[in-house]
Amino acid sequence: MRWLACLGLALTMGCTRTERRPATPPDRARAPLPSVSAAPEPDATPWFSLGAAGDLEAAAARVLYELGGQPHFYVRFRVSNRGDRPLGVDLRSYHEVLYPNQWGWSHTPRRDVIDETRAVFAPPTAQRSAELRAAFQAGALTLVPAHGELEFYRDFNASGRADVERDPAAYLLIALDGQLLGTDGARVLELRIGDDEATRVLALPAPLEWRRVPASALTLTDR
Repeated sequence: MRWLACLGLALTMGCTRTERRPATPPDRARAPLPSVSAAPEPDATPWFSLGAAGDLEAAAARVLYELGGQPHFYVRFRVSNRGDRPLGVDLRSYHEVLYPNQWGWSHTPRRDVIDETRAVFAPPTAQRSAELRAAFQAGALTLVPAHGELEFYRDFNASGRADVERDPAAYLLIALDGQLLGTDGARVLELRIGDDEATRVLALPAPLEWRRVPASALTLTDR
């Protein structure tokens, strides 16, 4: 079984291989991301729930994506606001959002060997929470309307379609990771990918379905 992971160092153990790239320090100086509409165009995409934190809920599409001119594959994430007030989510830092952390082929829809390095995300401090509230008031966060949704596409910064399809098996397993911070200007919500394999490992049966990232989509790409 082969495992490939984004970010970090190369590690080989038994029949498992993890390949990582050096992480780039978070860049909080990026331009604010735009607000998005409350209702993305409906489609028949199946979704995998990543859990919820208060009114903030997240899911990942059970489909893989390609973006023209980019060498890596993308995972599509949907963020839902179940509350009565708009939420601002912080998508300004490439490394501090939801993302695919590792992929590998398996003959079963679950990992038999877990050899993965994960980032550690501390709960937001009082200072960080105050910064998020201020960013919300300044319009620097990406808005999710009340009872609305937004979608974004995050790349796996070490592999593309050719790498993924080189040596297939029955299932492609993608370990998802990261966190999502949001606020309505008062409350600060933290949705973090936990340790439960059932709610963080996306199992995609072969043959894989590939789609193109829409031209108007919100994308987070490693530069």
